[in-house]
Amino acid sequence: MTLSKKGSRKIVVGNVEYRWTISATTRGRFVLIVEHGKEKGQRIEVQIQSDINEL
Repeated sequence: MTLSKKGSRKIVVGNVEYRWTISATTRGRFVLIVEHGKEKGQRIEVQIQSDINEL
């Protein structure tokens, strides 16, 4: 499954285009997803623990 252009953002690193997005999972946890912008293939997912919304 590839990221759609709607809802993701483009970043260019060394003339290579990637798409990225951040999605919320459980409370206090987010996932950063990055994929190649032109070709289908693998993705990288980074889980981020955050207390930004904790009161």
